[in-house]
Amino acid sequence: MAKVTCIAQSRKGEIWAGYEDGYLHTMSAHGNGKHIVADSLRGSLISGLLFNDADQLFITTYGKGIWKYDGDTFKRVGFRELAQIDDIYDALFDLQGRMWLATDNGIWIYQPGAPESLSHIGQDQGLPDEIVTQLELAVNGDIWIGLYDHGMACYTIDRDTVVSLRSLQTSIGNVIGLCKGRPGEGWMATEKSIVRYNQDGSSKEIKLPSEMKDRVGSLLYDISGNLWVANGNKIFVANTRFEFTEPGISGIQALAVSNNQIWLGCESGLYGMDQQHRQINRYLANEKMNILSMYTDDAGMLWIGTFGQGLYCFDPRTKRHLHLTEKNGLSNNSILNIDGHGETIWLATLGGISEISWKGNPFNNDISITGFNDKFDFPEVYVYDVFAGPDGRVWFGTDGKGLYVYENGQFRFFETKADTIAQTDDQPKTIYSIAAGQNNTIWISGVKGQILQLGESGEILDHFQGNQGLIKSLVLSGANEMLMIREAGIHVMNRFGQSNLYAESSGLNSFTPTINATVQDKDGSVWIADTDKILHYIPFREDTHQQVRMHLLSISPTSLLNEQFALLKADSNFINIRYTGLWYQDPASVSYRYRLIGHDQNWIYTQDLGAVYSNLSPGQYTFIVEGSHNEDFSNAQSLTRQFVVSPPFYLRWWFITGTCLLITWIAYTYITARIKRINKLHELEKEKTMLQLHAIQAQVNPHFLFNSFNTLAGIIEENQEAAVDYVDQLSGFFRGVLTHRNAELIRLEEELEMVRNYIYILQKRYGNNLRIHENIAHAAGWIAPLSIQLLVENAIKHNIVSAEKPLSISIVVDQEWVAVSNPIQPKINASTESTGFGLSSLVARYGYLTDRKIEIRKEENTFAVRIPILYNDKPV
Repeated sequence: MAKVTCIAQSRKGEIWAGYEDGYLHTMSAHGNGKHIVADSLRGSLISGLLFNDADQLFITTYGKGIWKYDGDTFKRVGFRELAQIDDIYDALFDLQGRMWLATDNGIWIYQPGAPESLSHIGQDQGLPDEIVTQLELAVNGDIWIGLYDHGMACYTIDRDTVVSLRSLQTSIGNVIGLCKGRPGEGWMATEKSIVRYNQDGSSKEIKLPSEMKDRVGSLLYDISGNLWVANGNKIFVANTRFEFTEPGISGIQALAVSNNQIWLGCESGLYGMDQQHRQINRYLANEKMNILSMYTDDAGMLWIGTFGQGLYCFDPRTKRHLHLTEKNGLSNNSILNIDGHGETIWLATLGGISEISWKGNPFNNDISITGFNDKFDFPEVYVYDVFAGPDGRVWFGTDGKGLYVYENGQFRFFETKADTIAQTDDQPKTIYSIAAGQNNTIWISGVKGQILQLGESGEILDHFQGNQGLIKSLVLSGANEMLMIREAGIHVMNRFGQSNLYAESSGLNSFTPTINATVQDKDGSVWIADTDKILHYIPFREDTHQQVRMHLLSISPTSLLNEQFALLKADSNFINIRYTGLWYQDPASVSYRYRLIGHDQNWIYTQDLGAVYSNLSPGQYTFIVEGSHNEDFSNAQSLTRQFVVSPPFYLRWWFITGTCLLITWIAYTYITARIKRINKLHELEKEKTMLQLHAIQAQVNPHFLFNSFNTLAGIIEENQEAAVDYVDQLSGFFRGVLTHRNAELIRLEEELEMVRNYIYILQKRYGNNLRIHENIAHAAGWIAPLSIQLLVENAIKHNIVSAEKPLSISIVVDQEWVAVSNPIQPKINASTESTGFGLSSLVARYGYLTDRKIEIRKEENTFAVRIPILYNDKPV
């Protein structure tokens, strides 16, 4: 597979890649890729892909010149000499829209459009070497130029000249990469070295780590000040905000700056280091000094505070020195810090505060020494720091006595007022370091890493709580950044209130600074003393926000591309979100917080790279995740995704509506059926009442009794024994009526017994004129009481029973039915001797008792009724 030789991004966000074989590949922001093959470019190395302000693509090659691609066709740019230029190493557009081309014949500058123009920069125009391999556009519009044999040059746009910066030794290889750094700064990579250049002609070769064993590849300088270096199959990163110098001296405890000289105060004495060449010289070698603090006054005099040896004043120009001790009026010979205004300095000592003032040259005129112990009755306590503010006030941080201020000749305790941002239980009693803030405010550091920003009246404007131990020094950079220096790390708080921690990944893993061993240089950079090395912090002038760059890796079961919202099914009510935060300075320091609005009440803090939610209720949710490298999320970048969990079908409106309608219909049907059932029961109770009434009527019907007693009287006269049987049968019939008058059902055999009693009574009355034929094949089951008796009674009631027309009644019983039939012999006038039951009443009663209906069949000469026998019902 061919190697990628260059990449670029269009203004539409498309990523373009050029290959060493002349092929092109493009990919949209949504991941859709396209491979472009052009016969005119095949076989040539793509050296550059350039997009102008109109988003037109220009392709530079090594072998076939310059081409323009309009989306469909390739057209070679052949304006004047460009038609003969085939080999192009590098290309770029400058701020004026001109195309710069690096070739074997210097630099060609092509202006596309109408009118076209072409100019040339070669050795006649000041270019040290005709072979130009690299071009890089600086922030201010200058062009950094990488040369094959002569290192690096710079074209300054305002002077229209080429400045040669440095020639290279053959041993370190040719220039293979350029990148711009801070304004006025460029970085050059050769095969074996990396060099930083400044437009003033100064340069510094960077010491490469031992792990860089392969050929140095390309360079990249990011917006955070990190320099990225490709080396074989590895990538190295360096934080260019910090420079480390090892002067070969240990026990460094104080720093001062004057005239491009860095002064080092050590346990072994005074040393000076040239900023340009880093050369070390020792001064005052005959004085045995354990230096704790240093200060350079406006005249360039160096004031040196020692541990037990008092105070020294050293003139770097004349090398003269002056020595002052307690014998001269100092509060203590151990001086922890020095600061001053004009011709006055203040000493923070282990025994209080001293003020020293002079006029003109302190070596020639008298020096006035005033002890605050005597003048202001200040106790002999440790004073860790003194800070002379730009507003004329002088601040003192003590051990256990709090913060003091000296203003307009008055020395007083400065009380803090915890009434705004931070709330403190006590006044800060021990103060190690003091630094200036903006708008006449100050910053102080206390115990347990506590840092407060105080207003002019003592109000607490801001606070910072370090969790990694004591803050040993506070110092303000030229970019209004507050540096909070502690062991193994430096917090840098910019003017936006954002705090960045530089620790092990920035080379500070064994960093052990001394209290207040810092100094700000005239360019705004800060020098910081470590035990055996010096750190140089170079702030950025740009107001850049330092943020963890958040990226979503995956969202399941939905897609990353749906930035509006995702719709989840009811049976997929879970979500698994994977994310990451990019903070290349120290990836291990990144922490996260996330929240699912609609589910979580508060933020969830974690260092995990994902969040999982399951069994989510139906509804709309918003997922928010933020990353931070210092646990401060106030200015963090947020990523959000919205999604909706659909309700299950049984919670949809149509299902709920349908269910409600169904329940309403069921309830209506049930209530209606229950009403009908209750009505049927009422009817049944009514029928039962009527049955009982009719049964009682039958018992006491005067005609029935009259006929029965007449029959009995006749039998008594003829046959007394038969009369006794008649009475037994009559009493048995009435006994059965009384026994079953409240029952809905009786056993079939009991009903047959009652019917036989009833028939016996009738036969005694009618004699042979009434003929009963029984065919009882089955006597089990249940039947309505007096139902067969009613049918026999109806047959006698509605038919003639006489000698001329005897009446035959047939009673047939099988397993399912009781059939009662008789021939039709209608009477002229109906008799009233029956018990009053009607066939219609019997049919109605059976309608309430069972679904099986009574069968009534009336033929030409026969009337028959069939009553169903019940087996599953029991008598009430």
